Amino acid sequence: MLGTLFLGAGVGLLDAGLNAYAAHHFNSRQLNWLHAGFGVGATVGPIIMSEFLRSDLSWRGGYAALAGVAVL
Repeated sequence: MLGTLFLGAGVGLLDAGLNAYAAHHFNSRQLNWLHAGFGVGATVGPIIMSEFLRSDLSWRGGYAALAGVAVL
């Protein structure tokens, strides 16, 4: 659990740093698209995995499908 605490803090710092960088170097329209992409991924990812698992397919196939979407 202690490791998870440090991992969470690290991810939070990384996210804050990337947001600060993007806010300084890009305009608000580009930031809106960036956050929209995160929102779509956070919504669609669990749906894709749920469908793979509901269909008795391997979880590995679900991860491969999500990786394919991420590459696109």
